[in-house]
Amino acid sequence: MSDGLTRLLFEDLALMLLAEAAALAVVIGIHRSRMTPRTRRLVWITLALCVTLVVMQHVVVTDREAIRATIEDMARDVVDGDVASLGEKLDERMTLGPIKGKEAVLHHAYLTLQEYDVRNARVSGFEIDLENGLAQVRFQAVGDIHGRQTEGFRTPMIWKLTMVRSPRGWRVLHGTYEFGLAGFGR
Repeated sequence: MSDGLTRLLFEDLALMLLAEAAALAVVIGIHRSRMTPRTRRLVWITLALCVTLVVMQHVVVTDREAIRATIEDMARDVVDGDVASLGEKLDERMTLGPIKGKEAVLHHAYLTLQEYDVRNARVSGFEIDLENGLAQVRFQAVGDIHGRQTEGFRTPMIWKLTMVRSPRGWRVLHGTYEFGLAGFGR
């Protein structure tokens, strides 16, 4: 299925409702001009199809939505200081810049979260490219960071992740980050 059609049918409710409203307006216009039992049935069928599409969009979780949910969960894990839960979202071969291996990355995360308290973490601006069970993800993360030796500060970070599909969902395979907004939006 094409990327645009996937977004229309499964990911963007506002866009789908707009398309449904346009389709319904056309069908009602046809019915009002002809006023036949056949066009009345067409209106009811169109309404049923519109409701079915909304329900389907609510039920179906696309890869992009699953990836976003995983990253949003990771942001909550960082705020909560829950390194164990964060580890559930990492692949065993995980690398974070020069740090190699899931255990080394988790140890680094543990030490960082001991030194800094992160509050109000938010992620946004997702760019997700999918291909053959791998995803290249780019997004912005912002949070209030408070350290033992420093006053609180707020700085955006640009993250680039490679994620891999596993039987337990999407897992982070590789990650890099930059402080600030440099290069965001290409």
